[in-house]
Amino acid sequence: MTISLLVLANSKKSGGRCLAGLNLATGEWIRPVTAQRIGEIPTQLTVRDDAQSQLRPLDVISLELLEKQQMPHQDENFRFVETSLGFSHASDLQDHIPILRSKCQAIPWFLEAPEKTVEPAYYEKGDANRESLALLELTDLVIHETDWGSRRISFVFNSISWELPMTDDYFPQETVEIPHAFICLSVGEPYARPGSDSLLHYKLVAGVIPIS
Repeated sequence: MTISLLVLANSKKSGGRCLAGLNLATGEWIRPVTAQRIGEIPTQLTVRDDAQSQLRPLDVISLELLEKQQMPHQDENFRFVETSLGFSHASDLQDHIPILRSKCQAIPWFLEAPEKTVEPAYYEKGDANRESLALLELTDLVIHETDWGSRRISFVFNSISWELPMTDDYFPQETVEIPHAFICLSVGEPYARPGSDSLLHYKLVAGVIPIS
């Protein structure tokens, strides 16, 4: 099945890139994945036609989906024909405001509690929620760099002050203040921080769409 995907995230991932977005025909969340180690997409596939720049949120791409590749922690994964992925066009935010706002949840399940991670044991429960993508419309966001060089984004949601890792690597400035934006959140792959043996799923911001 060939679909048109509205890209909402193109983020760095170990070994390649991670795309996520909405099937424009159904509004369904789709995360295209490959047979690579953690489903990463080769970087050379996630570029615009000029091959000089990476796909950005609000770009529309076409791709042929194969079978669903559901993971314990990610319900939206689909294998796809890698040679089918192609850039269609860049679209305008105003064309998609209704569908984007319709996807903004009141409170995504993984932001109900203030912890920045999800324990792998959570997914062993029979009633575990495996939705791993969410969209929020927020104000007063700040992108900044930590002392050890990683990127974070700060915002307030559900009366909680969040500071989450940001895997959208488009913003080069050391500090960026964004008055109003949509953000695409994701629950990441299991990861153990250096010096730790504990695998955890980190809550990430995978795409930022400023609203002017």
